[in-house]
Amino acid sequence: MKSLRWKKGWYAFFTGFFIAAFSSQLFGQTEFDEATLKGAKREGKINYYGAPDLGIALAPVFNLFNQRYGVEMNFTGGRGRENYDRILAEQRAGRYVADIMSTGPTTMSDLKWRGVLVSHRPPNLKHTPEEFRDPDNILIPVYLNIYGLLVNTSLVKRGEEPKSWKDLLDPKWKGRILADDPRGAGGGNTWFIVTYKTLGGPFLAELAKQNLQFRPQYLENEKSLARGEFPVYLPALAGAIARLKGAPVKWITPSEGVAYIAISQGLVKNTPHPNAAKIWANFQIGDEAQKALGERGNTPVRADVPVPHPELLLKGKKLLGTTTEDDLKQGAKIRKFTEQIFFAK
Repeated sequence: MKSLRWKKGWYAFFTGFFIAAFSSQLFGQTEFDEATLKGAKREGKINYYGAPDLGIALAPVFNLFNQRYGVEMNFTGGRGRENYDRILAEQRAGRYVADIMSTGPTTMSDLKWRGVLVSHRPPNLKHTPEEFRDPDNILIPVYLNIYGLLVNTSLVKRGEEPKSWKDLLDPKWKGRILADDPRGAGGGNTWFIVTYKTLGGPFLAELAKQNLQFRPQYLENEKSLARGEFPVYLPALAGAIARLKGAPVKWITPSEGVAYIAISQGLVKNTPHPNAAKIWANFQIGDEAQKALGERGNTPVRADVPVPHPELLLKGKKLLGTTTEDDLKQGAKIRKFTEQIFFAK
């Protein structure tokens, strides 16, 4: 009888141990202490400001996050500048609503410099490459935008596509290149800065002679290329392949390399839901959220997460460069420079 009780006791111990270990791994509770988890559940929600596309991409994991942690996601979609203005207005009025903000480097860096975002290092950050991290742990990388060339295969024969940025100087492309306007925040501005630093001003001056057709909205530019209005578009997001599935398009990695930016998230100062915000910041760079982002045509910041389109992979691509905080601080100077090169009459 004693032996039977001993066996039952050890059986119960090991069963409980493995259930607890499995549950902790499943629910991510090993990443945070009990006080943080209880605090998040008590707070019950997160107010997250980001681009509309981000909200669509993450909708499935918002529900998963709610089921796992008992925290509801209240997502406000808007352009980076719109959400930026909302957050500054809230901070000035002392009516704190936003918990987390996510957008491109120009807006996020400005919020950082203004002291509106706080430093935080989520546990999952260790799975991201060092080169994409903010040394101050204020801007937490979420995914990457990588920029190359997009061609319409109905207008450009196989083998005749531009294979490098410098191939665009060929006279046959004059007046036939669609481009993002480099004067505002976004891919056009990033591409201009990176190209100037790596390929030089003389290259851009020669490219300006090709009479590029500038338009501001990248999603509309992708569609315009797909409709056959132009044979070449730059700088094109690799994610265009996912959005234009079935269209006669091909995304090209130029031989010199691709420009890129990191889309980041940041915890807002005086956040009303600090515990929930910390857990979400970690969850967003976890496996499930990163996979969901990849399926929507974004390049996950984690290289260990699979993506459905090879164009989204960083592996095998040379990185031409990105914008630094010093570049962004010279925004007015760079804007003037772009106008002199591309828009002077």
